Amino acid sequence: MSETKYVVVKLVSGENVMSILDYENSDLLELKYPMLIRSVQTVDNGVGKEHMIATPFCPFAADDYFTIERKDVMFVKELHQALVPNYLNLLKDHEQVVVRRNTDGSVSRVDKPLRTVEEFKERVDKLAELLGIDTEEQRDTFYVEGTDSIN
Repeated sequence: MSETKYVVVKLVSGENVMSILDYENSDLLELKYPMLIRSVQTVDNGVGKEHMIATPFCPFAADDYFTIERKDVMFVKELHQALVPNYLNLLKDHEQVVVRRNTDGSVSRVDKPLRTVEEFKERVDKLAELLGIDTEEQRDTFYVEGTDSIN
C-alpha cells in the first residue's frame, strides 16, 4: 500500500511550499499540488497580527506537477498531520478540484468545473460581497455581442 507523503519544503528563495511529495532522489523532488505559504501582516485595533495564507505555487501552469532540483531546496519536513485536512481543503478552494484519497493511500485529482449558471452567480456574489460591490442592479442586464453595449 502506497501512503501519500505530505510535506513542507523550504526553498533557497525563502519560499515555503506545502505539497504532496510524489518522488525524491539525491538530485530532485517531484511535487504534486504545491501550495505557496505566505505570511500577511495586519493591524487590528492597533495590535499587529500575522496571518498565514496559501495560494497555488504556480497558478498559471497547465498542470499541478513540479520538479524542483535539490540545489534549490533548504529542507523538506513532513507536514504536521493536523494540517493535512486543511491542505486538502485549500486545494479544493483554490484549484476548484476535488482531491480524492484512493484505497491504496494515493491521492488523485478530479476536476470540478462550474456546471451551472447558479454556481457561477454564487461565486460572483461571494466575490462581490468581499469587494463590497452591489450586483443586484446588474442582474437584469445583458451584453449584446458586436454592439459593445449593455442592455
